[in-house]
Amino acid sequence: MDGTGADLKSVVQKIPCRRCLMEGVKKEDILQKIEEYLNALPPEERTPAEQYQRRLTVCETCSRMENGLCKECGCFVLYRAGKNSSDCPSGRWKLSDNDGKYDKKNT
Repeated sequence: MDGTGADLKSVVQKIPCRRCLMEGVKKEDILQKIEEYLNALPPEERTPAEQYQRRLTVCETCSRMENGLCKECGCFVLYRAGKNSSDCPSGRWKLSDNDGKYDKKNT
């Protein structure tokens, strides 16, 4: 207790998760907003298509992804992977070489 009658557990329980905030929102609407965001990025800030697909493949095999959200940072994976300057909070997007193979030793 901090003297105000509230303890940390009760405060944290009142903070909704991002997925809970999205209840009732159509999946198509979320995907449309992500697509609009990515299309609005200047070309030099967009992740190249091939690299974007590699990032998504890595995320699909990650135990920290659930329903399109990264449990490590809370982001929408499609959104984060699409911005060239973004990185994986767990370091899982590091590529071993130019052929695009994932380097498992970097996890």
